[in-house]
Amino acid sequence: DDASDVDDWLYKTDKPTKKRKPRASPSNGVPQRTTGNLPRAGPGESNYPTKLYSPFFTPLSQMGDFGIGVGLYFSTLRGIAIITLIAGLINLPNILYFAGDEYSASQPGVSFLLKGSAICTEQVWVPCPTCTVDDFDRSRERIAGATTVTPDGELQTLVFSKKNTCDGATMSVGIINLASLGFILLAIVSLSVYQRRKQRQFDEQEQTAQDYSIEIWNPPGDATEPEEWKDFFESRFKGHVTCCTVTLNNDLLVMALAERREVLMQIEEKVKDGTSINDLSLSELAARVEHGRRIIGNIKSRLAPGIPELVGRLSVLNAKIQGLAQQDYVATRVFCTFETESAQRQVLSDMAIGSMSAYRNNTHSVHPNMLFRGEHVLLIREAEEPSSVRWMDLDEKLSARLKQIAFTTLISAICIVAVAVIVWLCRTISVAAAALAISISNALFPV
Repeated sequence: DDASDVDDWLYKTDKPTKKRKPRASPSNGVPQRTTGNLPRAGPGESNYPTKLYSPFFTPLSQMGDFGIGVGLYFSTLRGIAIITLIAGLINLPNILYFAGDEYSASQPGVSFLLKGSAICTEQVWVPCPTCTVDDFDRSRERIAGATTVTPDGELQTLVFSKKNTCDGATMSVGIINLASLGFILLAIVSLSVYQRRKQRQFDEQEQTAQDYSIEIWNPPGDATEPEEWKDFFESRFKGHVTCCTVTLNNDLLVMALAERREVLMQIEEKVKDGTSINDLSLSELAARVEHGRRIIGNIKSRLAPGIPELVGRLSVLNAKIQGLAQQDYVATRVFCTFETESAQRQVLSDMAIGSMSAYRNNTHSVHPNMLFRGEHVLLIREAEEPSSVRWMDLDEKLSARLKQIAFTTLISAICIVAVAVIVWLCRTISVAAAALAISISNALFPV
């Protein structure tokens, strides 16, 4: 029916009901506000009536269904909106003072959007013997000169500059500015606490593998048996280890296996259905195809590899994999998934330790019962989502990571300096050119 056609971002009602065709909305298609928990339905849901998330009435608590980052974005957006509103209300007396007759005669000639700012329109010319034209490079209209004759008959140039007569440095203005600054500083700290609380709420609403899993960052190199890790945690905690994954420093082997699989898939797409995929049949097929090639076929094989090239690459990968499989590998990370979330939290709480103590293997900093094999201090953290883990880079050394961080930081610093110089050069031309340069840089470097 119509209810089963919606397979995008969906949610279902709390109480299961019989499938039925949705009735026409009494508001002529206007979405009605829905409250309560809105669990997201899977793609192709057909056992429950479903409905698209409303772009207007979806509560903020449900934004975590689209990911913790999306939920935090909208939560932070609301927090910043509230902070700026309150800060604006605190500065309202200053705004009224600047826009009134007492400060600058209601700021005549100032645009509406700038009314209430500290722009001063009341100015007088005053002598300024020490002023130079270079001091007013960006506002030449604020400096002028007059030539007079001294009693000795010599010409003398008197320099004048415009001085604002508005009194903007009053005690009340300063107190209000300090109050707004103090509020913003306090609000930033409160916003950080609010973000952490919302992150926990969104995380608890969305149950994923991350909520049940831990990651050991410094396992002993020879601890490659999952059963040993399973026995270690189950003997010390009440939780049951459902799954344990030990990653090795065999990234070359894994990449070779992944490439071999991709080559096999390409071969399967090119051969006829029912063709046996083994070394002998593939070699015979590759020889037959290569023997029947002409000039055009040879040119095409250079652009897109055919069966002979793929079979040749497959043979190289098979030999490479056989050699890599005979090597000895050490453990680099360990991922353990518990049956309950409480067990994961208990492990993270009882085995919490600083990074320096763990890497120095400071056995005196933890309970003896928490030492792996009675001598190893483990650095345990909550695991990331499986899709967020860079499985090929888990064996990277600290020195290699520091080099990558230093290189990317240097590139970023160079880009920042280059953009600053370009904006400065454009500013010497005109304000519009500088604004255009800033807009282009924002588009090129959005982060």
